[in-house]
Amino acid sequence: MPKQGTDRIVIRKYANRRLYDTSKSRYVTIDDLTTMVKDGVDFRVIDIPSGEDLTRFTLVQIILEIESKGHKLLPVAVLQQLIRYLHTSLLRR
Repeated sequence: MPKQGTDRIVIRKYANRRLYDTSKSRYVTIDDLTTMVKDGVDFRVIDIPSGEDLTRFTLVQIILEIESKGHKLLPVAVLQQLIRYLHTSLLRR
């Protein structure tokens, strides 16, 4: 659960793919962001060249990193259901 009474931290993502935590004035890694999520820190990832909000993409990337380390977070059937659901939802637009 996000910590109450704190502002959302802005993480800047530069063209060179580096991530910069504006609250601590330092570069961070995906592992650092994973720890922030575990600690309930609310952050937003902004692509500096385009201004696009990459928070969702970054959170999915964190899940993929965890999966790549051998942790099976989501069963294959759930992933297949998610893809089918998303495909159906996108067709309705």
